[in-house]
Amino acid sequence: MKKNIVFTIILAFTINVALSSMENRLSLGFEYGNFFEKGTDGGIDNEIYLGAPGLHWNFYHLWDNLGFFHNHSFLFPNNISSNVDGYDYYFRYNFIIGPAYKIEFNEKVDMTFGIGFSLGPTIGKLNDKEFTQFSIGIGGDLGVSFFLNKMVYINIGSIFSYHFANLTSMDTGEYTIDDDGDRDEIRNTEWSDNYSMFGVRPYIRFGIKLKDVLSKIRDSLK
Repeated sequence: MKKNIVFTIILAFTINVALSSMENRLSLGFEYGNFFEKGTDGGIDNEIYLGAPGLHWNFYHLWDNLGFFHNHSFLFPNNISSNVDGYDYYFRYNFIIGPAYKIEFNEKVDMTFGIGFSLGPTIGKLNDKEFTQFSIGIGGDLGVSFFLNKMVYINIGSIFSYHFANLTSMDTGEYTIDDDGDRDEIRNTEWSDNYSMFGVRPYIRFGIKLKDVLSKIRDSLK
């Protein structure tokens, strides 16, 4: 028991020191997702272009020039082109996490980029049948930051992704009835064959250095 308490204290102290020594950047912005998707589902070859504007939330955690990043995108498709009629998409979320690197050009301009694991669920409908897709792959972020002062910056760049596997769960129009008489729709779940999806998502973000902003707030409260 005592060993567990000591270990917990040491771990908490280590994490606190690591976080306090990091440069933490938070940015929010707008992006436009361009997705080019191919795959075979139910014996049907699909080729789909999906245009999707949305909101963009990004973190960089850096020790000097090295660190890691995680990116969150909330996309709302409004432009769909497919060789198969009947597709409609409502929402796409995408998450990327991985190592990151920073290059400083001068005190006003730098570049950040990272690459890592990417995943994204998508909700849509095909011929009045609801479906949920869950695709996985790799993704990266490349952006240039222009600092307005020591705390605030504008970030312009793009997210790139390649997903190589996709699992689709679709309504079948058939139901099961439990002992209470409640109906549950049966869903057909299967992996897509020959799947690939390329994504290019240019963005503009407004960001802050969290440590500097928090320090400024603390100083103003003294």
